[in-house]
Amino acid sequence: MAHLALALLGPFQATLDGLRVQGLSSPRLRALLAYLAVERAHEHPRELVASLLWPERPDREALTLLRSACPTSTGPGDRGFALPFVLMTRSSVQFNVASDHGLNVPSSSG
Repeated sequence: MAHLALALLGPFQATLDGLRVQGLSSPRLRALLAYLAVERAHEHPRELVASLLWPERPDREALTLLRSACPTSTGPGDRGFALPFVLMTRSSVQFNVASDHGLNVPSSSG
């Protein structure tokens, strides 16, 4: 399994096996990954996360944007990095605590 390293203190940095992760140019995508990683001990309702990231969008559109940001299967493009690091179900989204990852801030759960 690939190792994802996230640096959130100072400028955002994400590396996968030592190489910079491509496809994270969107501030909202970086915010999503950072939020899920810091709050990794908890599942988050998809509706809540979508409304936090896209408050100006209708709920249905925000949920579609969230689904696009966290693909549940590997496909074309650079965002396949989300697997296996982000887990998404019909009702929740969560950072995969069992994945091989490193984070330079402690979990908020202590």
